[in-house]
Amino acid sequence: MAADATKLESINDMLQTSGYMRETALPSTRTEVIAAEVLLDSVDRNIQMEGWHFNSQYNQTFSPNAGNEVDLDADIFEVNESSGNDSPIRRDPMSPTDLAKRGLRLYNAETDSYTFESDVLLNVIRQVAFTDLPQYARAFIVARASRMFYANNRGRDLPSAQEFEMRARASFMASENRNASFNMFNGPDTNWVDYRR
Repeated sequence: MAADATKLESINDMLQTSGYMRETALPSTRTEVIAAEVLLDSVDRNIQMEGWHFNSQYNQTFSPNAGNEVDLDADIFEVNESSGNDSPIRRDPMSPTDLAKRGLRLYNAETDSYTFESDVLLNVIRQVAFTDLPQYARAFIVARASRMFYANNRGRDLPSAQEFEMRARASFMASENRNASFNMFNGPDTNWVDYRR
């Protein structure tokens, strides 16, 4: 995959893995190109929905509109109420989680309504445009999509594609941990110890 992969280059990587000819432009009318693009978008969305350093924002203020409802952007996958001092390396696992995204509005399960009288502080997971993702994320997404595309078209996995995906995931996780500054004392899997006391 090229250093700064465009969506077309990524789809061409998927096509070549399965033995198809490259495409010169998007959108395409070729069935296999359309299937590759749909699969790439799906894998991209599913990986980003997990929430990573590059697509998580903390302590974001959202204000109610004139109808006392909090509108949410279409690119937001998930919201959680923030305690005000959350960060990528310190999230309060005991913070209330009674707020949720429903459609493009914020829903309060505690009051069973969409009504908010004041600003709300949220942690959000957003979808980042494919070409704006860090290279390590794009590489992992394309590796997984290529393996899945091959399996969908050939009815079996390609061992070299499986190995490539595993390497891409290991690189992805290493880069993600480096960028998020996790360590054994301060990471998402150890935060609960701080709040247990």
